[in-house]
Amino acid sequence: MNKEIKDVCFRNAKKSKDKINQMQTDLEETERNITRLSEQKRTLTIENKELQQKLDEITEEINEGSGEFSGIKKEIASLQEKENKLKGERLDADNNVSKMEKSVEDAASKIPLWEKEV
Repeated sequence: MNKEIKDVCFRNAKKSKDKINQMQTDLEETERNITRLSEQKRTLTIENKELQQKLDEITEEINEGSGEFSGIKKEIASLQEKENKLKGERLDADNNVSKMEKSVEDAASKIPLWEKEV
C-alpha cells in the first residue's frame, strides 16, 4: 500500500509538473502575443494619426476649394446677369431697327403718291 501511495503521489507530481510546464509555455506564448499586439497597436496608432492628419489637410483643401467655387459661382451669376441685360438691350435695338425699317418702307411706298401730288 505504501508503494501505491508513492506511485499515486509520483503520478500526481508528474501531472502537476506537466501542467506547470504547459502553463509556463502558455504564459510565454501569451507574453509574445501581448508584445506583438502592443507593437501592432503602436503601429496602428501611428497610422491613425497620419491618416487623421491627411484627412484634416484634405478637409481644409475642400473648404478652401468650396470658398473658391463659391466666388466663381458668384462671378458666373454676375456674368449671366450682364449677358441677359445685353440680350434685352439687343432685342430692344432689333425691335427699334424693325420699326424704323417699316417706317422707311411705308415712307418709300408713299413717295410715288407724294410725287404725284407735288
